[in-house]
Amino acid sequence: MNSSIFINLLTFFMGYLLMNTVQADTINFPKIVPSNLSASRFGYDLKITFSSKFQHYQLQDQNYILCTSIPASHVAPIIAICQELVDRGHNVVLVLEEKEFNKIKDFWTGGHLVVPDSIDRDTLTEIQLVLSSAPFYELLKTVFDLLSVFSWTILETYPILMKKPPIFIICDIFTSAGFILAEKFNIPAVATWSGQSMTSVNDYISPMWYPPANSMSTANVLAMTYFEMVKNVFSRLLSDVVSCFIGLESINMQRRHFGVRELEHPIDISQQYPLFLSSPIGLDFAHPILPSHFPIGPYFRANFDKKNLPNDLQLWLDQATNVIYISFGTATPPNFEQIQTIHRALEKQNKSLRYLWSLDKPYQHLLEKANISQLLNVRYASYLPQIEILKHPNVILFLSHGGFNSIAESLIFNKPMLIIPLTSYMDHADNGLRVQKAGGGLMHFGWHMNLTLLQEQISLLLENITVNIADNNVTYLNPNDFKRLNHFYADAHRIARLFRSAGGTTRAATIIEEFLEFGYQHLIFNQPSYKQSVILYTLVLLTIIVIVAPLLLLPYCCCRMCCHKLKSKLIKQKAKVN
Repeated sequence: MNSSIFINLLTFFMGYLLMNTVQADTINFPKIVPSNLSASRFGYDLKITFSSKFQHYQLQDQNYILCTSIPASHVAPIIAICQELVDRGHNVVLVLEEKEFNKIKDFWTGGHLVVPDSIDRDTLTEIQLVLSSAPFYELLKTVFDLLSVFSWTILETYPILMKKPPIFIICDIFTSAGFILAEKFNIPAVATWSGQSMTSVNDYISPMWYPPANSMSTANVLAMTYFEMVKNVFSRLLSDVVSCFIGLESINMQRRHFGVRELEHPIDISQQYPLFLSSPIGLDFAHPILPSHFPIGPYFRANFDKKNLPNDLQLWLDQATNVIYISFGTATPPNFEQIQTIHRALEKQNKSLRYLWSLDKPYQHLLEKANISQLLNVRYASYLPQIEILKHPNVILFLSHGGFNSIAESLIFNKPMLIIPLTSYMDHADNGLRVQKAGGGLMHFGWHMNLTLLQEQISLLLENITVNIADNNVTYLNPNDFKRLNHFYADAHRIARLFRSAGGTTRAATIIEEFLEFGYQHLIFNQPSYKQSVILYTLVLLTIIVIVAPLLLLPYCCCRMCCHKLKSKLIKQKAKVN
């Protein structure tokens, strides 16, 4: 049987099985409508706008680097790297949705090409409300739909960009449009990933028996049993098949439209382009990585500590004794039950604590339903400058969903964490496990919240500043004493030094300048495609099953035959006696 036919049949079967398995738990998501790939949607006034220092150049006479990213947390690394390049004299153009560009327009000094929002705000809010409790298939399908719609929006800029193509592209790994444009214009590109190097996501040279992504287990081959190795192979094959079934067609539809080669697997990009990882070696579990993958550490710029908080928030923090900052990101906000459990756990803490809770306005009604007003000294807002908050000395603890940007921003300012991943299908739980293993905090599974355990974990993280969680009259020590006494702070401080030594945006910008001068083809690892590897491992597994199954069945069949003969003999002897 042809290998392509084999993998397609396997993909169809596994996808069909998965869809029928989760059908009973399916959530009705709002309909996500792709754009029509019509440049007229933008009108005639959409142009690339350069910063003041570049305004005297004409587009057709100027070389520039193009940068784009999916919305939310993945934008931050792109912005940080691009601003570093702008400061070094490079002409950089950001292609972002309007709502994302509005967040950074006050300090961005490079060029920009602003496109309309790909998803209506109300529709996106409806999706976010149910995303954390969605079954795996629905969540994965929705994520791929969102990525597809955003990529179509970016690709609508093609008629504008083709007048003067960029010389280099920096793109988030999930934004397939950036790599389509790179191949269409035949220019180099680099991918960014706001997370850690994980097997089966952006690692092609770890053996298939290493744990799959988000499995929350270490890649310690010496400690693995043979059963765990086999289980890991099956898990990775299943995740690859599901990814192909759900996301590959939407990606290749865009590629066919622009006449570039189709991908064999949704994550082939990380094999074919250099990749910046925001986790440094030392926090990652040990495993081999490709020579084109660079663990550069968190995407912090050297001047990240020069910003100021709004005056009212600065005053509020200055007057606080000890502040717990709470934020669960934008992708998977907590539901009503989760908010209520967190609220009850915080109620048991010392009344002198203050709480700063970042939550979008559409979700703030959940706080009211959970009687959050009974929690003393709380302040919440739809948007808070997280980096500036976390570096404030009166902030002593961060409750987070476990996104890697949040982890990096917390630990680099020596703040211990309680990581509460709200879904098991993303990398948040895997990130939380690594932080807990490194000693920078604790993790609590958000999809199985336990009030008593959550209460105890918060108390443990606040050790040496609270004597008894039931005693509300205890006087808290000041933050400096807390830092000296709390071992979580000491480990966070050690991790912060590791993060700072990794290089961050300075190293990323230097590597990009080297790519512009020398290229990067010497770093691309020449090996069989990921799809071919999957086929190979699948055939090996089937062969093992064909060999092992008879060996296991043979003793069973022999025992059955012996028992049958013995039973017949006993019946005959009994008949003779009678």
